[in-house]
Amino acid sequence: MSKFWQPSRFGALLLTLVAVLSSLAITRAQQPANPPINGVWDSTIGNSLQTPGSINKLYIGPDQRLYVAGNFAYLNNQLGNGLVSWDGTNWHTHGLQPNDINSIKTFETYQNQLIIGGSFQNLAGRAINGVGRWDGSQFQGFGAGTQGSNDYWGNTPSQVNDITVISDTLYLAGNFSQFDTIAANSVAYWKPTGIGALGSFDNKAFVAASTGQQLFVAGAFQYINNVEIPFFARFTNGHWSSMPMPSSIGVNPQWTTGLNNAIYAWGYLLSNPKQHYVYRYSNNQWTQLGNDLPSLIDGIIDANGLYAYNNRNVWKLVNSQWQQVQIPASITSITAVAGTSNQLYLAGQFVVNNQPSQLIAWDGTSVTSLATTTLPPAIADIGGVHGKLVINRGGNTNLHQWNGSSWQQLYSMVQGTRMVTVDSQHTYLTSGYPFSPNNGSLSALWEFSSTGTLTNPVAINGTAITWTRSGTSLLANGSTGTINGQAYSTTVQINQDHSWQQFNVRHYDNQVSIYFVNNQYYALKLLSEPYSTIILVNVWRNNSWQESDGIQIGNETDVQFVVWRDRLYISGSSGLYQLNDDGNIVQIAQFNNIVKRLASVGDEYLYVAGKFTAVNQQTTGSVARWDGMIWQGLAAPVNGTVEHMAVTSDDLYLAGNFTHAGSIPSLGVAHLSVEYQPPSNTVTPSNTPTNTATPTITNTPTNTAVPSNTPTNTAVPSNTPTNIPTSTAEPTPMPSQTYRVFIGYVVK
Repeated sequence: MSKFWQPSRFGALLLTLVAVLSSLAITRAQQPANPPINGVWDSTIGNSLQTPGSINKLYIGPDQRLYVAGNFAYLNNQLGNGLVSWDGTNWHTHGLQPNDINSIKTFETYQNQLIIGGSFQNLAGRAINGVGRWDGSQFQGFGAGTQGSNDYWGNTPSQVNDITVISDTLYLAGNFSQFDTIAANSVAYWKPTGIGALGSFDNKAFVAASTGQQLFVAGAFQYINNVEIPFFARFTNGHWSSMPMPSSIGVNPQWTTGLNNAIYAWGYLLSNPKQHYVYRYSNNQWTQLGNDLPSLIDGIIDANGLYAYNNRNVWKLVNSQWQQVQIPASITSITAVAGTSNQLYLAGQFVVNNQPSQLIAWDGTSVTSLATTTLPPAIADIGGVHGKLVINRGGNTNLHQWNGSSWQQLYSMVQGTRMVTVDSQHTYLTSGYPFSPNNGSLSALWEFSSTGTLTNPVAINGTAITWTRSGTSLLANGSTGTINGQAYSTTVQINQDHSWQQFNVRHYDNQVSIYFVNNQYYALKLLSEPYSTIILVNVWRNNSWQESDGIQIGNETDVQFVVWRDRLYISGSSGLYQLNDDGNIVQIAQFNNIVKRLASVGDEYLYVAGKFTAVNQQTTGSVARWDGMIWQGLAAPVNGTVEHMAVTSDDLYLAGNFTHAGSIPSLGVAHLSVEYQPPSNTVTPSNTPTNTATPTITNTPTNTAVPSNTPTNTAVPSNTPTNIPTSTAEPTPMPSQTYRVFIGYVVK
């Protein structure tokens, strides 16, 4: 990441140049381990929120096992984290972790070993990226694996999409820009004598297949080695050329596959899109297989004969005719098919003997249900109410509270909201638009009582309100509205005692969040670019907004802002940044993966959570705590990515893609009762700085609202609440290490 923004160039054309300064390596001493964050995990939550998973890939391996991959944590209550195998009697796991769930995209057999490709990084907790091989006891990598992106629009993660084998050579196709130590744009190979790239593709590849002599690749590319070769290409005699496709049908690059040294393509008849055909390429020509199919298919497999399938049906090629297979099960969907000489395996959603199933086996006569799967829940938000865990289970607002034995629904509303947990006694529910949880009074701000009901700290109305924290108070910025019946047109601060203040500061862009830091107002805005996100910073000076600074970060990020010790902190991609007194953004910490959430606890601690496991090369797990001097991790961390976090001095609330908190099963959500530890650099707590413009302050009595289940407000907000507090301790400089610098240019 690099700072690049020049205030006078807002209307300029932004061009980006990536420079990898791999030669810049400064030796760094190993940091001693810091004392961990101690506490007690709530063991009562367990797997109470498990939801159905899904299976999206089936493969018969070299050991004749059925390999099952998909979006699941448990299969038949056995922890597999996205990959298990079936030997006909027992299920086997392969050491994957929660961050590996749903990351496997393709299988292949190479030198009698199972090969997998996908979007995984550090598969099974080891340095295995994009492609791996199973040695019978654990996965091994192919050097440093695949890295980087070659997606023209920058919208998809780095991954291997398909693998094929010709003789002793393993070919990879996907979205990557490097394989092991070499530059390789979308296509690369591995063989016992070395590795290599096969040309430079201008976009990602989806499919790799072979005829035994020729390599076939299909993808989103238009050019290879600056030669126009759109979508379909073949590699013969050391050169790439366009692959001729069946002239009578429309074929998408992803409607192709390779089986037994032949290439298959399917599509719709150009002269009649309601007719669908399958073609096979062998001996340098395309041959139509069978009659037309009634609908477009999703795939072809060979299991003692050719089968075609889509999301509801299966057909078998018999005497050059496609015949629908009658499977004695209720089929809701089919997601994957594989087979042997005597069994056909189908993944999807089925009912067998009045019981749900997600994996079935058909022997030509009868169906056997093999498995169901479960997954961590989809959590949209998390908070704490007087020491009790509260989650938003997806949708707009679907609030549930854990009572120690079960989940109690608090509210269900069509209104989109966000929770802001300030301390153990105060959690707010905010929205960009006024709403009512009880079909009564309207407000864009509500507060949880100790029983979980929502009350009115103030009645604030307006449109497109953005919410941020200022210490223990909240700042609201939006269009003209009313608060307790009084008109407002500028930024409003609402305090814990329900008094409020209006200040002579306002931003008319409803995508801007306003923060009060070090007696100064800042407006922050995110701009999305194809390959990156830009953070713009404006400062309020002389009664107007002035452009101050900006940074550019990678596109795989969830940018967060929080005020702590009267400094504004920003997370972007895998870095933590601070806005200093000069209005410049400086990096203060480097994580080894994506940062998802920031939160503060008074002046004492800054918490960071995400997909990482280390900060500044110090192992922490996916939650790290900073006191301005040292970083700490949890003594018993959760075993996967943290997507949402709320924290007080007494409690840590987490939601994400994990299955355990320490050794305790806690699927997708966890609650830690935190043991108090004074910071290593204890500071004197300070109050929120006094704002300079202070009109009327109005104390508003709390209006208690009786809870209700299903209000009908429909407006969707655009707010992003964040956290805050204050002090003056200086941050520890980021240790020296090897850098990859992302340089941005602004050109008029």
